[in-house]
Amino acid sequence: MEKAPARSETDWYDPYKLAQAIASHETGWFTTGVGVTHNNGCGIRRNGDWMRYESKEASLEDCVSVVEKYRPWTISQIAQRWTTTEREFWINNVTYFYNLNN
Repeated sequence: MEKAPARSETDWYDPYKLAQAIASHETGWFTTGVGVTHNNGCGIRRNGDWMRYESKEASLEDCVSVVEKYRPWTISQIAQRWTTTEREFWINNVTYFYNLNN
């Protein structure tokens, strides 16, 4: 995995809040697609398959564990690793939802 540049603690994001922002972008907060059918708010795949979760909370907890792997990366840096299409759209939306509750 690529190494992120050193950042100060004040630049770090709250991983749970970031997971919520990702779920808001990816599935409209569990209202569309795999958010509904799989309780998979963040659109997480493993081995090419959509993950299924028992609850929304379990989905968010897994998303937190994923974003924690990228800490202290910025949202833009995570997007470079996580997204394959519409990267700027993903960055802008996730940033918007992240900052919405500041």
